[in-house]
Amino acid sequence: MAGINLNPDVTVIVGQGLIFTVAYIIVKKWIMAPYYKLTARRHEAMAGHGADLGDIQQKIDARKAHLIQATQDVYTQVKQQRGDQLRQALDEGKTLVADAQESSDQQVRAQAEELTSALTRARAGVDQLTEPLVERMYEQWVHGVIGVKAEPATSPGENS
Repeated sequence: MAGINLNPDVTVIVGQGLIFTVAYIIVKKWIMAPYYKLTARRHEAMAGHGADLGDIQQKIDARKAHLIQATQDVYTQVKQQRGDQLRQALDEGKTLVADAQESSDQQVRAQAEELTSALTRARAGVDQLTEPLVERMYEQWVHGVIGVKAEPATSPGENS
């Protein structure tokens, strides 16, 4: 009967073991050992600069805080200056409005005085024009109603 041979060949196993061992030694000696040395040197080099990095970070944080404070100070100063400028402009505007109102009030008063004096002159002129007419009407009334000729110097309300 045909069967399966379950007995291993020892020479094959020893050959594969030798190949693995040689490959392991070559990889460890020529590839892994230089890599480990390089990594160790890198860690040593970086460990010395770790303290410097902390100092540099503190300097950066201090400078950042200083810049933020300076920015806030400038913002506050600009805000105050703008407020001062706005208040000054508002005061100047109020002064200009008050001056304009005073000037216009003076102009209105002057025009009112001119109109009042012109009206007074016109009224005097009207009185001068109407006085002879009133005298003529009085004469006509007295002559027409009463039939008496009146003196021109008297008027209806006078008693002489």
